[in-house]
Amino acid sequence: MSRHKFVVKRHESWRYLFTYLRKLYSTGSRFTGEGDVLESVYPRGLKSPDKSDKLAVLEFLDKSFIRYGSHGKVCVISGAGISTESGIPDYRSPGRPPHQPITHDQFVSNVAYRRRYWARSYVGYERLSKARPGKTHISLAVLEQLGLLSGNVSQNVDGLLLASGVSGSRIVELHGNIHYVRCLKCGLKVGRDVVQRQMRELNMEWATDSKEHQERSIFERPDGDYAVTEELVDQFYPPFCFRCGQNGILKPDVVFFGDNVPKENALRARHFIEQSEAILVLGSSLSTFSAYGLVQRASRELSLPICIINYGPTRADHLATLKLDVDTGLLMVQICQHFAPEHVFKKYFKQRFQQIL
Repeated sequence: MSRHKFVVKRHESWRYLFTYLRKLYSTGSRFTGEGDVLESVYPRGLKSPDKSDKLAVLEFLDKSFIRYGSHGKVCVISGAGISTESGIPDYRSPGRPPHQPITHDQFVSNVAYRRRYWARSYVGYERLSKARPGKTHISLAVLEQLGLLSGNVSQNVDGLLLASGVSGSRIVELHGNIHYVRCLKCGLKVGRDVVQRQMRELNMEWATDSKEHQERSIFERPDGDYAVTEELVDQFYPPFCFRCGQNGILKPDVVFFGDNVPKENALRARHFIEQSEAILVLGSSLSTFSAYGLVQRASRELSLPICIINYGPTRADHLATLKLDVDTGLLMVQICQHFAPEHVFKKYFKQRFQQIL
């Protein structure tokens, strides 16, 4: 497939993206705090893609698009594996310790579980909020501007796809967004930064104490969760609703284990699948049915070809047209380099990823 077919005619779109990226990496976005950047938490043993991996993906896309007689559009289903480069651990990569997150029923029915969740999340969010988009996130922003993506179905709650420049209309966050908090009683929705400030004011002495204990009592989990000693948990005051007061239950605007994906999100994800000519799974083991069900439907009902790029086995390996066990970010950059005009690729990526050019 020749590169010139995908040269973008809407120069204003590119100018917007360049300006956005310069601002993001020169001054930091709302995810970067005072400019600190999280270190990568790539799984050990992750293989770098070689030329054959790149050619295999390009051949997969070529065959998919030729089948439909156009340059085509791909629906991306992404998971925690694309954010490990940004410093956010995933759940199921080989070598990861077992982790049992809080369930929806535990959170809504037990004040002790809520106190424990908010104490751990209060510490974890301070770190999570500094995460910046990685190579996969930015690659998807470029491919969207090239007209190659029908949509991005994200299982992540970190908001990094939107921060990378992917338009909100092309993203469905299946499991919500941790940067917002909602009251289960009155429905009030506020930014997490507001709730974070409230917890800081409620726990001034606790916050000082937790810093002293941080090295020995706190360590990182996926999705901004930190393991905190029960002694610290017992001393923590959880947040309360700004409208309902202590009668309202504040919950991060995410889907906990055991809860259902909002119907609107599920319908939008199905729509993206139906508008696509191929499915690209990035950094996901597809263990949750909310994502696996989409791949299953794409394969069995829509007969769409499926490419999976993930470190380790997935639930849908038997449905895959192509499965690669390599570094997702590096491979996606190579795919971008193939499709994007050379000056666009270099200008877009050299701001942060000079080592790969």
